Amino acid sequence: MLGLKTWCSDLKRGLKSKNILSSRKRVWRVRTLAAAWQNSTSCVDKKDRNGLCLLRQTEHSCDCVGVNIFCMFGAKLGHVSFISLLKSILETWADNLGEELWKLGQGVTQASDLKTQYKTRNAGVDEKDGSHLLEKIVDRVARMLKWKIDAVQCIKTAAEDIAEQFEYEGYENFSYPSTKHSLVNGEPPEEFDNETTLYSPMMLGSDPQFYNILVNTSYSAVHVPTNVYDKAPHVIEAIQWSEQLDDVFLRNRRSDPLLSWQYFAGSSGFLRHYPAMKWNQYPDLYDCRTRPWYIAAATCSKDVVILMDTTGSMTGMRHSIAKLTVNTILDTLSNNDFATLENINTFKAAINALELEGYANFSTVFTQAFKLLEQQRETRGCGDESGTLCNQAIMLVTDSVAGNITEVFEKYNRLDNGTTIPVRVFTFLVGKEVTKVMEIMWMACLNRGFYAHIHSLEEVREQVFKYIPVIARPLVLQGVVHPVVWTHAYADIRDPKLDNWLWDVMESGSDQKERLSKHMQLKELRFSQEKEDSMYTQKVFKKFREPDKLRFQEYKLLTSVSIPAFNRKLEFENGNYIGVNGYVFIVTNNGYVLLHPDLRPVVRGVLTSSYNSVDLTEVELLEESLPRELDPEILELREAMVNHSAGEILGLNMKFQYDDMKRAYVEKRDYYYTPLKGTPFSIAISLPEGYGHYQLRVGQEIQKTWMRGERVEKYFEGKNWKVYCKYFYSSLYDFESPEKELLHFLAKISDLKYDFKWQDPYRFGYDEYEIDDGVDNEANTDGFIEMTSYNECDENLMNLLVFDAKVINAVFHGDKWSPDDELDELIKSYNASIRFIASQSGLIKWQYISDFDDENETLNFGDLNSNGIHESWYKSAILQHQVDPESLFLSVPFEAGSKDGPIFMTASHAIFSRDGGKDAAVAVAGFEFEHSTFYKKFMTVTSDCPDCEYSCESPEWDCYVLDSNGYIIISEVANDTGRFFGEVEGAAMEAMLEASIYKKIRIYDYQALCKDEDDDGANSASILLTPLHHLRLFFNWMFSELVWLILESNLHHLWYTASANPILSEDDAEDYIEYNSSPEIESPDEEISFEETDWVVNKTKEETYFPCDQKTNLYLLMQESFFDEGYCHTSESCSRPFCLKRIPHTNLILVVIDGTYQTCYKKLSISPKTLDYGSDNFTHSCRKLKLNNLPRRRLSGCFTEDPKENTRHMCGSCVTINMNFKILLFSWFILFVRRYVYTI
Repeated sequence: MLGLKTWCSDLKRGLKSKNILSSRKRVWRVRTLAAAWQNSTSCVDKKDRNGLCLLRQTEHSCDCVGVNIFCMFGAKLGHVSFISLLKSILETWADNLGEELWKLGQGVTQASDLKTQYKTRNAGVDEKDGSHLLEKIVDRVARMLKWKIDAVQCIKTAAEDIAEQFEYEGYENFSYPSTKHSLVNGEPPEEFDNETTLYSPMMLGSDPQFYNILVNTSYSAVHVPTNVYDKAPHVIEAIQWSEQLDDVFLRNRRSDPLLSWQYFAGSSGFLRHYPAMKWNQYPDLYDCRTRPWYIAAATCSKDVVILMDTTGSMTGMRHSIAKLTVNTILDTLSNNDFATLENINTFKAAINALELEGYANFSTVFTQAFKLLEQQRETRGCGDESGTLCNQAIMLVTDSVAGNITEVFEKYNRLDNGTTIPVRVFTFLVGKEVTKVMEIMWMACLNRGFYAHIHSLEEVREQVFKYIPVIARPLVLQGVVHPVVWTHAYADIRDPKLDNWLWDVMESGSDQKERLSKHMQLKELRFSQEKEDSMYTQKVFKKFREPDKLRFQEYKLLTSVSIPAFNRKLEFENGNYIGVNGYVFIVTNNGYVLLHPDLRPVVRGVLTSSYNSVDLTEVELLEESLPRELDPEILELREAMVNHSAGEILGLNMKFQYDDMKRAYVEKRDYYYTPLKGTPFSIAISLPEGYGHYQLRVGQEIQKTWMRGERVEKYFEGKNWKVYCKYFYSSLYDFESPEKELLHFLAKISDLKYDFKWQDPYRFGYDEYEIDDGVDNEANTDGFIEMTSYNECDENLMNLLVFDAKVINAVFHGDKWSPDDELDELIKSYNASIRFIASQSGLIKWQYISDFDDENETLNFGDLNSNGIHESWYKSAILQHQVDPESLFLSVPFEAGSKDGPIFMTASHAIFSRDGGKDAAVAVAGFEFEHSTFYKKFMTVTSDCPDCEYSCESPEWDCYVLDSNGYIIISEVANDTGRFFGEVEGAAMEAMLEASIYKKIRIYDYQALCKDEDDDGANSASILLTPLHHLRLFFNWMFSELVWLILESNLHHLWYTASANPILSEDDAEDYIEYNSSPEIESPDEEISFEETDWVVNKTKEETYFPCDQKTNLYLLMQESFFDEGYCHTSESCSRPFCLKRIPHTNLILVVIDGTYQTCYKKLSISPKTLDYGSDNFTHSCRKLKLNNLPRRRLSGCFTEDPKENTRHMCGSCVTINMNFKILLFSWFILFVRRYVYTI
């Protein structure tokens, strides 16, 4: 029979086994094993008020509740005895751990030596004035934009002059590089015509400035849409004279090597683009006239009311044509029309759900439409003293009109005694057999509009886009002002002419492929969804009889002039002058963020539908913000930026998340904002209060190096260093890495010395300049300045970089570091393998300690931590410094305990330089060591109590070490490492919240994607339908290919003459192909579905996601509240008793829980939760409706009318179906042969 003492001894050893995953499971294990002993032992039925046994034995006690027997080595402790015991030892344990960690950190990082170096080298600290800093940034950005605008203006000026002087003489001896038909490097394209000499061959090579796509920077190439005949006289004439623009393209690039793609789009549909490239899209459905930048330049902001006929006569194909017509109209709208991808998709979904019923009362609907537009004119002050103009239109889509409604137009669309027609009316007549054509046409002609008859689906886009030149007439007729138009941001991967190329170069381009390879390796070690989404989008490529292939693609957000508008490193300013935890952001005239550190265009590899319509109020959140609550302070900031005002708002208590939305912080921030001249945008900086307002000051460090007879590059020796900033604004060479580019530049400085002349980027030629928003600014065409040297870089930043290199090189010299014997013993006890430092100027250096090396490692420290001041250990160290300057920030990878392989801890310490009573953050130094060694140290320290009856090895106590965000650093259960403490001990975490040990920070994510939980995939019976499904897909494919062949061969002209091929824009090429091969297509006489919603599919997992709002509860340790004192929980609450104490010199706390008490099981999660708005739980776009009422600023340079406009002669015409006598005679011949010849 097993004795109690022996049984408890065996149980004690079992409790410490790693097979027991949690305290909750541990209790269950005790109860199970105790059953055998309980059957042979009797307990005295004497219990306390909690139902616990009070029986005392010499070394044991028991719990007599039911069959639950608990071994406790010693008598059961009450609250008072537990706390009094812990208070006497917890402080000792915490102090011992903290002092040793601090000694280790100071020794490894040599923080005191680094601070001494900054002091002895006479580094100063200046106060950073936010307004002055912003002025400096704006000056630099404005000059850069001025160069871009000048490049566009030069193209425009040259085009007008050349076109005016050109005389067309045919194209017999003319040839041009064609993106589709020319030989490329001797290889014929898919659309090669060897019978013509019109297309000259192209020699192309990869260029890193253009994504490593095959290009030729010596000349441009021409793209002509499929629906445009490239030998038509007006087309070939424009192609001929525009060839002279190549000289302008080349001069623009020599003047500004960072200029990206340059275009000239002709009104006939051809596109001349520089550099020359092969068109890598088949079938080719691209038409430049449908691009957002073309439409925006031609139409400016507009208010549009669309009237769609849904009466009983609109059945079948007419309804399909009408829906596609409305969808196409919606596709022409942009942010400046107050339309976003989200609400456009919502409208499309609603249109697809419309049912046909009733009759059309045109008088009523037109009256309502005119009243709505009149209300908009009054709200926006159109035509008042402010001079604001409103471009307004009503678009009618119908198959007939019941009667004449001229009286409605006379009443609501005639102002100023009938001399002003404020609203244009466009009418689209759908279907082949139609009536009352003249009534519909005159509705448009009488109201400055245009009439179009759409017979079939393939005509829709060409007919719809005819409204664009009508709205553009006043702009063209005035002929003087050429407004500079900036579009909203768009992703380069959604540009049809670039999309396929970008995916291809990811497979073959060495740079992109190497970056992706490193990312995939890093993903296995330290995966961050936020980092991945900031670099890559994903796409699944499907091939017949081949497995699906997931491919990753780098992306950028661009404006219409191809200036990068989104980059987390802020390449034009690099964040170095702004400082850690500060940032720049740009807001459009519509209040949307064009650039912001919390702008996340890609979520889970999917480009979201709201990526270019994220409002400022959705990313800047006050600490006490509630879901979708508009904070007055943020509204004030937004309105000022939308209205192009300048100013500042100070001391806002803001909350923000970082480290893949796993950590959060709250701090006061100061905002400074001003207009970005020459654009409809405003720019602002956000600085943390206090440390964000100080910066390091150094002198002419490079010149000092010359004077000592040293070469600058000597301070950048070895292989274990990287730079993460962009120091150069022009480059004529292709370097393998930024480090090699830097060394090349430094060598050139050392060679030239005093002959080297610094030149601020984009400053030459613009000592005095002025850019007016929306005005046709005069371009600097007197002389082009060629940037052929490396002088174009930031002198102050380079001096700071060299200064940091000298300081770091003095302490972190070489690629390896060997400490002294005493420190070496301590380092080996923690198995510290690497130490590192990252400076504010953008330099990262690391050293391997003693014998450790990474010769066999494919990824080094620089690969894993390439973002410098944007890494979480850098940000966290700076924030920890605000709590305790003499402390380390320690962390483990999230969920590290559930992963294979050793776990490494990271310790980082902020280096501040002090001068004149002011401190500036200059660097962060740190080291990595094995987690298992820290665990052993912890168990050793917490067992060092000779007079103690209990320790963390005892089954009575559960011990944890938590970091400042509530993540488990140390637990007796290895799998808990890196988990959130609330998931393991929810009741204890809740008690800490009630005691203000931790603070809950609610983070609201308005850019989230939520998984459709109702999407269960195929049911069990679907396999039975698979053969029939594939057969149906085959016949639909055959049908779609036949339709495509007819369209491509222009055979549809056999039926009628007024038709055209489809013109698709944006990313509709892919959609059009999918539509034509979709099983949704039925007979041409039946209605076709064009359903589009906010939903997107993450094809990597075949899971459906939709835009949503999410809330994440994150936690922050309030270290200041118990900096010296500990805390003990004794209340009769859900949680078991516990005591905690801050570990000095760290961001950690030691928590000991009395495991002899039961606890109600609670779980606090940090996983994002979808916000439920109750009765207002509409679609995501509808929840954002109130944002539409926030202030917006219409762009200037809009022209709505011109006295020379002759509306009645330019409003469309009726379609005449002409008889083709050749076809008629041929038909008669066939009938004659069939009737008479075959009967002979």
